[in-house]
Order: sequence, then C-alpha cells, then structure tokens
Amino acid sequence: MKKFRKWICVLLSALMVLGLASCSGGGTSEAAPPEGAASGAASGEATTGGPSINVILPGNIEGQLIKDSIPDFESETGITVNVTEVPVDTLNTKITVELESGGSTADVVAYPYEWIPKFADSLLALDGYISEEDKNDIAQYAWDSASYNGSILGQMYVVTGMIMFYRSDLLEDAGLEVPTTWDEYVSVSQALTTDDMYGTVVTAKLAEEPVGMYLNYLYQNGGDILDEEGNVILNNEAGVEAMQFMVDLVYEYQVAPEAASTFTTTESLNLFTEEQVALCPNWSYVWSVSQADDSPIKDKVGMALLPENKEAGISLGGWVMSAVGASQNPDAAYQFIQFMNDTERQVRMAVEGGNTPTRTSALEAAEVKEIPLFDVMSEALATSVPRSKYPKYDEISNEIAIALSGSLAQTGEPQELLDTAAANIEAILAS
Repeated sequence: MKKFRKWICVLLSALMVLGLASCSGGGTSEAAPPEGAASGAASGEATTGGPSINVILPGNIEGQLIKDSIPDFESETGITVNVTEVPVDTLNTKITVELESGGSTADVVAYPYEWIPKFADSLLALDGYISEEDKNDIAQYAWDSASYNGSILGQMYVVTGMIMFYRSDLLEDAGLEVPTTWDEYVSVSQALTTDDMYGTVVTAKLAEEPVGMYLNYLYQNGGDILDEEGNVILNNEAGVEAMQFMVDLVYEYQVAPEAASTFTTTESLNLFTEEQVALCPNWSYVWSVSQADDSPIKDKVGMALLPENKEAGISLGGWVMSAVGASQNPDAAYQFIQFMNDTERQVRMAVEGGNTPTRTSALEAAEVKEIPLFDVMSEALATSVPRSKYPKYDEISNEIAIALSGSLAQTGEPQELLDTAAANIEAILAS
C-alpha cells in the first residue's frame, strides 16, 4: 500500500473539511492578484498571453494538492491561473465579500459544499458544460451535493463521511460480531466497556463539526431537519429519539465518556488511538492515523458502516469548486474545475490526501484499490445525505449544535432543546 502523507497533515486536512484547522502548504493572501500578474502561488510562472483566471483556494492540504497541479493545467491549456490562498477560518467571509461586492475578480472559488445555497445566486450553472462521460463516471451523490434548486453549481473535489472504526482484536477476543444496528451497537459497547476502556464515544461539543455526528443518527432513525415541503421536523419523534440515543450511550448505558459535550472527533480519535475506546464513529482520516508506524493500534483496526436503526444514512462532508457567475472567462473557469476533478487528480487526492474519489475510474485505479478504506467509504457515501439541500445551513447548524451540546451537558432534555432549535430555525428560514 502506498502511504498517505505524514499522518498529522492528513488529520489536519480532515479537520479542515470540518472547518476546525488548517494544514497549509504555502503563504496566504487576502487580495486577488491583478489581471496579468504572475501565475499563481502554485506555479510562479509568467503569464502565457492566453486567458487568465483568478482562483480562491483554502489554505489546507487539498488546496496545496490543487496548487501542485496548476503548472500541468497551464501547460496543457495555455490558461494562466492566479491563486489567492485564504485561511479556512476566514474563507466564508472572504468569499461572501468577493461575491457580494459587485466587483468580484474571482473566476473560481473552492469552499465547503454546504455553503452552496448561500452563494447560489452568484454562481454559474454548470449543467451545460458537463459531459455525459463525466456524468456517468462521477457518483450521483456528488452531483446531488453540488446542486441547488435544480442546477449543478459546482463539482466536489473532496468528499468524506463517517464510518465506524473498531478494534478488531478486541471483538475477535470477545467472540463478538461487528454491530450493524443500534441495539447491537449498545450490546457490543457494553461487552467491551471495562475499567480501562469505553465501548464507544459520543461527540457533542458546541461547534459545527459534531452536528455531523448527530445528523448520522438522525438519518439512521428515518428523520431529517426539514421535510420535502421545507417544514421544520427536527423536533419530531425521530429527531428526539436520535439525540436521546446519544445521551443514553453516555448516561444510561455508560459506554461513552461523560465529557462528550467537550468532544469533537479530534478527542474521539485520540481516545481511540490511545486504546481507551473500542468502537469509534469518525471521519475517514482515522484510518491513516491508526495505521501509522508509531500507532499502538496499527493492524488492530477494522472498518464498517455505521450501525443503523431504521435505515442507512450518513451526513456528507466535502468541498466543492464553483465558477463565479460574473466571471469574464467562464469557459476557462470550467476547464480548471474539470481538470482538477479528473481521474488523475482524484487518484492523487486519494493516495496523498486520503479523500474518497467520486469517480468510478479513480476508484478502480490500482493504487486506490490497494487502500482498504475506500471500499467501505464508497459504500457509506452511497447512502449519504447532502447538507447543501438546506438553505442557510450554517445558521441551522448552530441551532442544532446548541441543542446537542446542551443535551449531553444535561442542561436540558432533548425534546425541549430541539423544540427551541426548531422554533429558531423556523424564524431563520422565514427571514
């Protein structure tokens, strides 16, 4: 198996998907280069005399991988690329100002895909650009996630979701099967909980990232935030049961640490690699971290789909590239997006960045097939639910985070906290 980049960069890049940290391969700049400036941060070459596009990239490992491919793109197309690299924690503000200023010079922007509804009116619909070959090669969930109001508004270049990592040695020693349902999950967690080991872990810190964990339980229980008519249903029976299940793992079944309200998946990863947790729902980067040469659980880790209650379903994580609607070079902008999402680039994102390819052709590449993570991730992602279907997701997510953290900190009951969240979400959508 080809090794991923040094595990800490993979860890930080995964957290970048969640908006928590950055692993930057270069300096940052807050201002777009002027027309005719030297080719972007990746290439440093002079302009070619052909078209020129301005691209805003996040300062993380995936952004660096894109920058590394820019010289090939410029050589192949004759298009000059000027890069503005922005720290992830200020990316939303930067793109918002850029797109709402009326004088944007950006042609392509890269950002977490759940922001698509927020920026939809300022993005170029790509439906007419996409070839049948690409439509057939790229998974449907990727097209669904990059769409809003019936239009494809980008292409996903990073995709991830949560699966269950588990200590295969402990399950084998105890004669236990990998759990596939919530009831089995509780039973196995109880059997593996000892004085030195928790059966599992819950993440519920007051932040955006743990909301993804709750959404997994919500979808697995047949629930959703909104119904098909856009009505808030978060606080119905399915939503309350999902949050109550997370609470019960900690307080009723006592198979997860009581500090759940202070945890993101970073803390759960640490507990898992330090041999304090047996079953660890988490993002895909856990695989490379757990298999590092200095990992105490190397060769002791298995992977499976998350246990479900009523149906399969996970919350999709990922990043998208979009062309700006006001771009003076829309064809060149799409060429850049298509190039950075082709099979060769997706293989590289998988092998060096640990990101699951959305292309069948990339998944079938020999170097990708050598990595066992991607078979499980591909099966999980086929059941994924896109957050881009929710308008004003960042505000909605904040309300859910308040309810989730409060429930696990026991400042209120799931029903009352979700009722408050639902009322606030209704007000957000009405505004």
